[in-house]
Amino acid sequence: MVALSLHSTIAIVGAGTMGAGIAQVAAQAGHSVLLMDQQLATASTALQRLRQGLDRQVARNRLSQTEATAILSRITPTDQLQSLAGCVLVIEAIIENIAAKQQVIEQLMDICGPDCIYASNTSSIPIAQIAAGLKYPGQVAGLHFFNPAQVMKLVEVISQTQTDSNLASKLKDTMQQWGKVAVFASDTPGFIVNRIARPFYAEALRMATENLAEYAVLDQIMRQGGGFRMGPFELMDLIGLDVNHAVTQLVTTGLSLPMFEISSLQQQFLDAGHLGKKTGRGFYDYADSSSPARSSVSVTPASVQVDMVISADLGWLQPLAQRLLDSGHRTVSVVEQGFLQLAGVSITPHLGAPLPSHAGPTIALDLAFDYGLCKSLACQRSDSCSKLQLKTVWDAFATMGIELVELPNQPGLPVTRTLAMLANVAADAVQRQVCTVSDADLAMRFGVNYPLGPLAWADQVGLEWLLTTLNNLALHVDQNRYTPCDWIRQLHQSGAGFYDHYPDH
Repeated sequence: MVALSLHSTIAIVGAGTMGAGIAQVAAQAGHSVLLMDQQLATASTALQRLRQGLDRQVARNRLSQTEATAILSRITPTDQLQSLAGCVLVIEAIIENIAAKQQVIEQLMDICGPDCIYASNTSSIPIAQIAAGLKYPGQVAGLHFFNPAQVMKLVEVISQTQTDSNLASKLKDTMQQWGKVAVFASDTPGFIVNRIARPFYAEALRMATENLAEYAVLDQIMRQGGGFRMGPFELMDLIGLDVNHAVTQLVTTGLSLPMFEISSLQQQFLDAGHLGKKTGRGFYDYADSSSPARSSVSVTPASVQVDMVISADLGWLQPLAQRLLDSGHRTVSVVEQGFLQLAGVSITPHLGAPLPSHAGPTIALDLAFDYGLCKSLACQRSDSCSKLQLKTVWDAFATMGIELVELPNQPGLPVTRTLAMLANVAADAVQRQVCTVSDADLAMRFGVNYPLGPLAWADQVGLEWLLTTLNNLALHVDQNRYTPCDWIRQLHQSGAGFYDHYPDH
């Protein structure tokens, strides 16, 4: 461990929501903290908000009163830059304006000297641009906290080309000492999280544009099938469509890669002034206190047992077959590997392509994070699968608490399509040395609360599934956008997974 000593003083410049939150994190770890703002009243008000938040923690028995008092006692508000002399780390958390950031760090370098670490909490400005022309560029790095800083575990540690080689390790160890999950990221647009997360929104916007399903239906499937904490449309409404769009623009224009795109549908909402919850309307209308629909299906006993034909090894569909058996349905035959049939209808995983017209009665199921626990699954049926056959399968799934949501027989069901592109973008980031495999997954789990990192998830379902799905999407939707990155092809050819031989690729 090369973490900064807990006896050292940390400074936070900018007493907004993020700056104040970072100040609490540092103080909670044991540091003395100077919370600096041009307006002393702003810093003092921020401290008061922290006091109120800590009081709530005490009321919920998450902190003792003694601990809360000690945390607050370590934070000192100030409006004087000169008072930061002697700090070993200064974290800048002011407005997203490069000139303002450079100016304040330049002033601080004259005050704090060549041994202090100067970190920016920027989420969008390249660290190299901030460091350019400054007196001690080797002491400049990025520390990207996520909002609210007191709650979100992830911190991205960003090195630019001139950053001292030992400084990033010191910052990572310090963040871990502060109780954070710290990951290394190279100085590229979006860093890790804002880069890899783009398909979560972009695929939903594309599917809505293609009339695959309504916003609430897509959100429900992503939550109850994909295991995501929020669906993409409700999350965009919460973040703000303007903020989400700005990050998408940053990554898309900064990287100029075909796998990134800006949605015309989102632009229509921006042009209309519908920015999400903060304006009362986005993809959902909040003016009448309405919220995204959260459908569920009631568990019903099996009045008629459905005959099942299964194989001894169903792979990642096995938990689904087990739920059917546990719900009272019966196996009448065991056949070759990878086969599941209910009442004469073949049940198959969706692979990014429409079911062909010549297919027998078939229902393709969307991917689920956990088939043993999911509550909703998107599906599509072949032309030869009748509505009555679909109803029989729907009833069988309802007995185990799963709502089947039929979508048109088009390329790409929601979770399948989204995961394939999340894994593709994550693999591309690793291939371009933005981060390691493990840091990519950690960032998505702890930065945006994904149920599992996209590369670990892709390893679970297999690179054969991933490559086939991406190739099908490229064939049926968009050749440029969905083309698998070279590294996926190489791994598939070698028979390896993302974690098999490349844990720190």
